[in-house]
Amino acid sequence: MKKIFLPLIAASVLAVGADINALQKECDDGNGASCYELGVLYDNAREGAAQDYQKAAELYSKACELGSGGGCYNLSNLYAQGRGVKEMRMRPKITSKKPAIWSPS
Repeated sequence: MKKIFLPLIAASVLAVGADINALQKECDDGNGASCYELGVLYDNAREGAAQDYQKAAELYSKACELGSGGGCYNLSNLYAQGRGVKEMRMRPKITSKKPAIWSPS
């Protein structure tokens, strides 16, 4: 039984690495969804990717620039938590004639 499972486990590990490489190539080619998915892998240490918040932030940023709403959302969460990026707190800037405008503090 062990002789069957060990090759299957090894094959699944190699397939995961191939998936990460395929996602990276698609991201490099301008696919925002792939950048987002790759960012999730690094953010959450999944599918064989080591947890790397800075790499996740870079990927989410690229995904956001390419129109991925999920990338923008997850990048904002990393900023709010100060993970992989400098923490940014938002506060209202109040003027007398205009409604509050949110700006970095």
